[in-house]
Amino acid sequence: MKTIFIAINSQYIHTNIAVRQLNQCCIAKGYESEFMEFNINLDMTGVLSEIINKSPDIVGFSCYIWNIEYILKLCEDIKLIKPDTIIILGGPEVSFNAQDILLKYTYISYIACGEGEEMMPELIGYIEDIN
Repeated sequence: MKTIFIAINSQYIHTNIAVRQLNQCCIAKGYESEFMEFNINLDMTGVLSEIINKSPDIVGFSCYIWNIEYILKLCEDIKLIKPDTIIILGGPEVSFNAQDILLKYTYISYIACGEGEEMMPELIGYIEDIN
């Protein structure tokens, strides 16, 4: 299964270390993984198109206060276009109220809480095993 970790940064000069680190941890465990970075000021249609064109099975987003609304809309659109896509959210904006988010946004498959370097490859392995 192909996993893409996605960062929606607040500016072009920002870099998201989390998606790079999670990507490398998954690759080290033998999973097909890559990362993509975008800017919150980009047209969402173009961002959506770039993600869908990669044909991911699993999409993981790094969520912060400045990008959560953008990401939630993007996730909803991904599920409309490719309903079998598994969507994982992580980061400080979703970790503290994971259960509420999962109940409210039914198109979100999993929320990763805490440090992801060990947990994320395990979660990807679990998802691959059940699919």
